[in-house]
Amino acid sequence: MLELNVLNYSFHLQNPVWAPLRRSKLHLGQLLEEFDLAQRQLEQIEHDLRLILVRIPYAQKLLEIRGIHVTNLVGVLGEADDLSGYSTVMLCFVMLG
Repeated sequence: MLELNVLNYSFHLQNPVWAPLRRSKLHLGQLLEEFDLAQRQLEQIEHDLRLILVRIPYAQKLLEIRGIHVTNLVGVLGEADDLSGYSTVMLCFVMLG
């Protein structure tokens, strides 16, 4: 987690003038903790998605395409189902909209 060290002088922070700064610092710390949690959750979801994609024969080849990310591929496969049923790429794109 990122650390925020703003005016850590206790005699200054006791002054009521600094109350907004204390509240802002607390709120920023909470936001950073939420961000870290969301990032860990996203990493776990992506890990789980990769485990699912391993079972799909052509998924690893598709992930090698520049710009294709795990979440994009899962979304496409979820919408299009089995890509081997499409004779051309354009038919798949038409179906995806």
